[in-house]
Amino acid sequence: LAEKLHQMDEFEVDFDRLDINLIFVKANGINLPHLASFLKEKDIIIGGYKGDYLRIAIHNDISLVNINQLLSGIKEYLGKEM
Repeated sequence: LAEKLHQMDEFEVDFDRLDINLIFVKANGINLPHLASFLKEKDIIIGGYKGDYLRIAIHNDISLVNINQLLSGIKEYLGKEM
């Protein structure tokens, strides 16, 4: 997930803070509350954001399919914002 987010210009992944299931990213030019609302409509819940920063925790019950759904939702949101 960190690598895929890093490939998007809108995200800066803090690779120094990567943990087993935590990713810290800075969102450039993204309104995180709007992104959260957009994703919630797709049954994807994100939280843990403050200002331009987002903390993503991947829990044991989150599958690769779920991660790909998150990435697809983010890409769709970014396409609508452009």
